[in-house]
Amino acid sequence: MLLNDYMNENFPNLYLRPPLFYSWEIGIRFELGVEWNSEYHYENSPYVQGVYKRAVTLFESLHSQDEEIFVVVDVNDFGDGKTYKHKARIFSPYIYKKSILYKLKHTEMPYIFPEDDEDGKYKTHRFTLECKVSDIKYQAC
Repeated sequence: MLLNDYMNENFPNLYLRPPLFYSWEIGIRFELGVEWNSEYHYENSPYVQGVYKRAVTLFESLHSQDEEIFVVVDVNDFGDGKTYKHKARIFSPYIYKKSILYKLKHTEMPYIFPEDDEDGKYKTHRFTLECKVSDIKYQAC
């Protein structure tokens, strides 16, 4: 199934762009963070480790390992020559079997924030991968 078909069938009139939480009439918000202590080095702090653990717990509670999902990554092109052209590199570190990457789709579309693109020069590259949860390396090794 294509992403657009899935979205039209299940979430009509929902446009994928941040902040997605506010773009749909129903939403559930989870607080992933806890009190921050500035003494800790950010990357390895108990705060970040706690956020990571809660995010993984939520993901695993919502999805079974054999469930089909869409992973969507938007890369914005501001016409400055810094466009990311190697689409497989976005996903390959997070996929167990590289053959899954043959299912990766690329769509070039108008910039997802048209109100910030008066001249119409910006573009968004949407990369979509339909796969099973078990295909994804979502936990740090």
